[in-house]
Amino acid sequence: MKILFPVQIFYPSSSGGTALSVYLLTKYLNKNGFEPIIISTDQGLPPEIPRNKWLEMPAGRVIFIKADWVYFSLRQYLTIIKTMPEADAVHLSSIYFPPSILSAIYSILLRKKLIVSPRNEFSNYSMNRSRFKKIPVIILYKFFIKHFARFHATSEKEANEIRLQLGRKVSISTISNLVEIQSPIAKTKCDYMLFLGRIDHLKGIELLLEALGLSNAFKASKTRLKIAGSGNEKYLSSLIRLRDSLGLKEKVEFVGHISGDEKRRLFANASWTIVPSIDENFNMVVLESLLEATPVIASKGVPWESLEKYKAGFWVERSAEKFAEIIDKALRIQGQEYGEYCENAKRLAQEFDIEKHFQKWLDFYNQAMG
Repeated sequence: MKILFPVQIFYPSSSGGTALSVYLLTKYLNKNGFEPIIISTDQGLPPEIPRNKWLEMPAGRVIFIKADWVYFSLRQYLTIIKTMPEADAVHLSSIYFPPSILSAIYSILLRKKLIVSPRNEFSNYSMNRSRFKKIPVIILYKFFIKHFARFHATSEKEANEIRLQLGRKVSISTISNLVEIQSPIAKTKCDYMLFLGRIDHLKGIELLLEALGLSNAFKASKTRLKIAGSGNEKYLSSLIRLRDSLGLKEKVEFVGHISGDEKRRLFANASWTIVPSIDENFNMVVLESLLEATPVIASKGVPWESLEKYKAGFWVERSAEKFAEIIDKALRIQGQEYGEYCENAKRLAQEFDIEKHFQKWLDFYNQAMG
């Protein structure tokens, strides 16, 4: 069974969590007798990876299209049109990405099975950004595409957001993102907390800085905050100004984009990872931190209430005061109690082991193709 994935980013791109999650999905589909075909732009791709050439990868047959403008690459459109007739199904990872819209309509005309993973694009936050540009796409999905598609959500929160926009009768299955479990890197005692992610307003970094300005325990301790990531330069400049105005210049360090083993070490050596996002459907950073046995403080803007259930971290209301209170509490956790949080983080990560839980995806595809 051949499944076409027209995507904006794909591993080893470093432009977002979707690149890795779609890669792992296609890799394990390939291992289980499916034939993934991936057509991606080269956004965030390392320079040594060939462009405009079909490659055989563990994830299947892949082509990275060199795109000066990722939202409209004529070569990507033509490659999708040329390749789709040989596919049995089409799986989208965005609803607004223009090649996804083309792929949805073309797959319906060719009577291909259509699967859609919106990846948080039906959330209130996403809907309110460039809302008037998105309304025609929502109308297209609500009154036409949804009748031919099966939707995938990464959490019940996201499933409810899809129903809110498209109606109660839409076909949805919920499967969380999954990862390959590796033994955690040995921890080195380092006095820093970590934020890692795209430098974007969605990530709520200004709220975190405000919380640190209110945290007496943080200001009195030797603990620092490392902010790792790249993105919107204007937003980054505003964060640097806010940091300095709060008197945190010596306590908060912007370290830029980090990837690969260096990223794993950054997670492993952090005392806590902090995720103050406004509104997300999953957030892979939480899971990446848990994999390295580092507990997490996450906002209720991400669906990680299991942090509290497993005692692997804290799930916090999105306010600077609440975050400051929890940061004070986290910094007081030491010794055996902290060790228990680290062990619980590893235990929670096991719930997302792709080797153990990939059958959920196989069942999903079998139902979608039925």
